[in-house]
Amino acid sequence: MMRLLVCGGGTYGHTMPALAVIDQLRCLRNDLTVLLLGSRRGLGHRELPGLRVERIGSAPLSGVSPAAVPLNLARNASAYLSALALVRKFDPQVALSTGGYPSVAGALAARTLRRPLLLLALDRRPGLAVGLQARIADLVCCVDGDSLERVATERAVVSGLPLRTQFDNPDRDAGRRRVGIASDQNLLLVVGGSQGAAAINRAVSAQLPQLLANSQLVHVTGSRQIDAAHSDRAQLDESLRGRYHPFEFVDSGFADLLAAADLVVSRAGAGAVAEIAATSRPAILVPGSFAGGHQHDNAEPLVRAGAAVLMADDCLDKLAERSGKLISDRPRLCRMSAAGRGLGRPDAARFVAEQVLMLGSSPP
Repeated sequence: MMRLLVCGGGTYGHTMPALAVIDQLRCLRNDLTVLLLGSRRGLGHRELPGLRVERIGSAPLSGVSPAAVPLNLARNASAYLSALALVRKFDPQVALSTGGYPSVAGALAARTLRRPLLLLALDRRPGLAVGLQARIADLVCCVDGDSLERVATERAVVSGLPLRTQFDNPDRDAGRRRVGIASDQNLLLVVGGSQGAAAINRAVSAQLPQLLANSQLVHVTGSRQIDAAHSDRAQLDESLRGRYHPFEFVDSGFADLLAAADLVVSRAGAGAVAEIAATSRPAILVPGSFAGGHQHDNAEPLVRAGAAVLMADDCLDKLAERSGKLISDRPRLCRMSAAGRGLGRPDAARFVAEQVLMLGSSPP
């Protein structure tokens, strides 16, 4: 039996790449057992056969007030001791870390017990957690060459960002059938993220009639704001209500929905950018200013190629105006879609899975 330790969780962006790698590993090994150590957030309500989740109380050290640092250091020390006991009992052959502060305790525990560690550097500008783990990882898989240079270790390679198998062949028609939208209707997809991007969701709520004036709108709100979205829908004029399709979260079939969209509005998390590139969808990217503004770096390849445009949080009051002009400009949408082709690496999940297997079969 192969036992894999996954260190991470916390957000959709940190969880989905790990699940993509696990899917590929299951194709290569039929005896895989997985322990996810960190946080269940990002998994939503999924029940995943063969995957056990153990939450440990890690806490961030960057982006917090100086007064919070001592307490968070103590929490992380406690999390490390908990992780050490869990990893020793699980006895994995190899560990996979997705970065972010929930991953650190498990990764440190794995290396303490001399287990091989593969680190996914998911953002183009690595954060504190990735920088720390890159020093101890046996292999670091980076999303692109810029990330490779910033990680600055000889044990790093460019892998691309692992995506789920549904992105291999997304079906535009299936995505439109899911929400009952005809092939000749404009479809705007707004993604608030697994936990919800409050600024984007507020902008949609404030401009809903204008956004629906010439488009169908699929709005993935995240768990925190789905009730408000349903309330907004109920208050719409009956002529517009059928054009607004709010969802809390979309897992199965999300690639089809992306492929079905004429235009996507999204934060610029590494996973979101990779999924948009994989489906060659024109996008308005709204990078978050949190965590050192790393989402600006994530968005840069699509913007530079002409496949996306940037929009700042403080300009979101113009979302309906800008998205309306863009979705009505078919020639520009076609150029943006063409510009996005070839920016992703479709074999990333398979490549990372193969590296995990090689590390897991190496002697300690």
